[in-house]
Amino acid sequence: GGVGTFAVQLAKNHFGCYVVASCSFGNAQLVRALGADEVLDYTDPGFLHSAGLTKFDVIVDCVGGDDYWQAFKGTLKPDGVFVTLVGNKRYLADDMSLDYGNALQIKADYFWRQIKNRMGAQENYHILTGSQVKSEDLPIVASLLEQGAVRVVLAQSFPLTEITAAHQLSESHHVVGKIVIQVRKGEPGEGAPPSHMDKKVGDLDSQMAALLARKNNPQGVR
Repeated sequence: GGVGTFAVQLAKNHFGCYVVASCSFGNAQLVRALGADEVLDYTDPGFLHSAGLTKFDVIVDCVGGDDYWQAFKGTLKPDGVFVTLVGNKRYLADDMSLDYGNALQIKADYFWRQIKNRMGAQENYHILTGSQVKSEDLPIVASLLEQGAVRVVLAQSFPLTEITAAHQLSESHHVVGKIVIQVRKGEPGEGAPPSHMDKKVGDLDSQMAALLARKNNPQGVR
C-alpha cells in the first residue's frame, strides 16, 4: 500500500512534474502537502470527467479497472502513457477468489495487452510488473529519503503477532500510507520505534512463541 503517496512525491520532488492527484476529500490536505499541485476528489460523481481538456504526459493508476483507462486515455498527450499497477480488474477483483484459474486469466490479459501495445493498437497502455522494477533504482530512492525529498507516510504499525489485523486493514483499500509489520523491537540508535510502540511490540522470540501458541490452540484465536 501507499504507492500513491510515493508517486506524488517522486513526480514532484525528483522529476519536477506538475502533479494532479486524486484522493478522497478527507485526504486532500495531505496529498497537497506531499506535493500535488491539484487534487481531484474521486468520490465526486463527475470524477471520471473531471480532467476536462487537461493533457497529461503520464497517468499512474493505483486502483485498476478499465473504466479509468477508458475515461482518461483521451486526456493523454500523443506520446503520453497510462501506467497501471493493477490491470483491468479493480484491486485484482475483490469479489472473486484469486485461485489458479483467475491468476492465469489476469496473466493472459496482461500478455494480450502487451501484444497489442507492441502492435501499436494500445501503445499508450502499460502494466507495471515486478519484473520491471530495477534494483539500481533503490540507491536513488534511499538518497531521496535521506535528503527528505521523499518521506514515508505511516498509516499504522503492527507487531508480528497481529499480522492478520494488518492484512484486514490493507484489504479495506482505504489505508492512507504504509502499513508496517515490526518483527522485532529496535535497539536505541538503530531505528527504534517511537516510545508509544514499545509496549505493543515485543522481541522476535516472544512474538514467535505467541504465534505458535495460537496455532496449537485455535480455540483461542479471535
